[in-house]
Amino acid sequence: MSSEDKFRLFDWSQERVRVLHYTWIAFFLTFFVWFNMAPLKTAMVDSFSFLDASNFKSLLLCNVALTIPARIVIGALVDKHGPRVVFSGLMVVTLIPGLMFAFGNSFMQLVISRLLLSSIGAGFVIGIKMTDNWFPPKYIGRAEGFYAGWGNFGSAAAAGLIPIIGLSIIGGEFGWRWSMAISSIVTALYGVFYYFKVKDFPTGKEPIQNKNKKVTSVLPVSSYAGLLSSLFWTIPLYAALGLLASNLQKQQIIAEEFNSAKTNTISVTSFKNVDAVQVLTKGGINNFYEKGDELRLYAKNDKTSYISYSQKQDTIVNSKIDASLLLASRGEVYRKGKLKIKIDKTTLQKQYNGLAIKKKYTAEELKSVYKGQGINGFYADGNVVRTYKNMFNKDILYIIWAILGVFYIYKAFSILKFNIPRLKAGIPEEEKYPFSSVAALNTTYFANFGAELAVVSMLPMFFEGIFNFTPQMAGVIAMSFAFVNLFARPLGGYLSDKMGSRKKTMLMYMIGITLGFFLMGLISKSIGTGADGKTILAPMFDGAWWIVVSVIITMFCSMFVQGAEGATFAMIPSIKKDLTGRIAGMAGAYGNVGAVAYLFILTQVDYKSFFFILSVGAAISVVACYFLLKEPKGSFGEEDETELEVA
Repeated sequence: MSSEDKFRLFDWSQERVRVLHYTWIAFFLTFFVWFNMAPLKTAMVDSFSFLDASNFKSLLLCNVALTIPARIVIGALVDKHGPRVVFSGLMVVTLIPGLMFAFGNSFMQLVISRLLLSSIGAGFVIGIKMTDNWFPPKYIGRAEGFYAGWGNFGSAAAAGLIPIIGLSIIGGEFGWRWSMAISSIVTALYGVFYYFKVKDFPTGKEPIQNKNKKVTSVLPVSSYAGLLSSLFWTIPLYAALGLLASNLQKQQIIAEEFNSAKTNTISVTSFKNVDAVQVLTKGGINNFYEKGDELRLYAKNDKTSYISYSQKQDTIVNSKIDASLLLASRGEVYRKGKLKIKIDKTTLQKQYNGLAIKKKYTAEELKSVYKGQGINGFYADGNVVRTYKNMFNKDILYIIWAILGVFYIYKAFSILKFNIPRLKAGIPEEEKYPFSSVAALNTTYFANFGAELAVVSMLPMFFEGIFNFTPQMAGVIAMSFAFVNLFARPLGGYLSDKMGSRKKTMLMYMIGITLGFFLMGLISKSIGTGADGKTILAPMFDGAWWIVVSVIITMFCSMFVQGAEGATFAMIPSIKKDLTGRIAGMAGAYGNVGAVAYLFILTQVDYKSFFFILSVGAAISVVACYFLLKEPKGSFGEEDETELEVA
């Protein structure tokens, strides 16, 4: 064997090695941009009056939304146009939503730009095809594992570096913005570099293109059973988008915000659409008294407790009710030197006669108070009062569902139209492949990468809440989950190559994920009683040692999660080489379907239950792989006898 034939992982003189490194760096940057938001949650919430911890979840959902269709589309584009053009184009084009998000000043701008930016998560599909083009079957596991592991480390790097760059190095009011903007700019510049530095195939090994062969986004099948399976496995892709739309519709966004100074001076900020006197208090208002400059609002069934408002002084002159006060009216609300308010007595009586104003409004009360403005809740904390409404109404949700239904019908029709004539004509033996393996890999990527996306999105907040860490420290600790990408995914690919059975390797890793997430459920908080007899939430175990153990458990779980992803990458190219892009696209999309499902579950349960549910999801995939996954033929081909070495 000549020295030129040897493949050394860090031998830069070899073209395929250079292509591998250029490609994982591209993957790294796309994931760095994709995950650059969660670590900056605290800074973003502090920067916007319309953003808080609750509706920040809406942005997390948006961050995985369009990745689902994007991976399907990208997979087809890669098979048709090659990975070089598609990868470069993706990195350059997503600069626009990246900057839109970084410098956004409204909630809808953040939502729209994050939806568009979520498509950058499709980048991993492209690299799978590029790596498959350059490496033989015998070593595909190791090559794909290295690509995936080092590339996916971008999510860990974002968790650890973004807060440091934005909050510590740049700092200031706009530090977090510039850290996001710079990540998008660097990625776009690298996209241009990547276009000129790589090619799709080694010289002399370009495949002979059949000009009559039409490349479509539809995945060809080899049997009628595969056809039915394809129709079935397409449903969750659209169902996930429908679930995502439903989650977004229910997400509450801040409609208005009132700030009352600690001196009890009345302040009015942005309640321009409220056309009545609004009084938020623990009690209720059923009467009022006005004499000269003084307005008194009396608590329900209590003639002695009242809020006294002096229009002359613009201050609360006597307060016997613990309350935040907002005055507005059908008349005028304006500032001219001091705050001037014209009171509409009829409106005041109508709004508050017999209405109990509580710490939390019911939907029925809010309809009355806010006159159909869509307000469905409020938050009062000291001097801050916020009113909330749904992100969009149910009519829009129904329209979205209808559109998704039409898209699925069209997709199903396309699948039938493309495959039925092929099946009737007979599928040549060399064109056949087991679709059941595609289905099995859909479940594995749902359970491993879907879980990873959900966990990485919440892990900084999880550790911040469990151990009361700063955002910077929580980000560094959370980075431990993704840090193991550097060696866990390459190891998964390596074991897939060396164990002699890619199916057994996959089963081993999915069983490990089942155990790993079960252990992570033990990191959560437990309910206890403090010295004062009050109920408290505390870490299930206490002390610095438990923090160390928690990090070890996190890394142990991640070892199997990332290794399973590496094993998945090792199998995808061996199912059907010329369909690698589309198969990778579908499996990749199921990773995001899993993320949507798990993020939805996260909104419904506590952290402990969440991790246990992830464990159950992995166990289900074990069963699916055992019965559906077929050992690929020729996955250890000997057409390239070069040795894989680490220089």
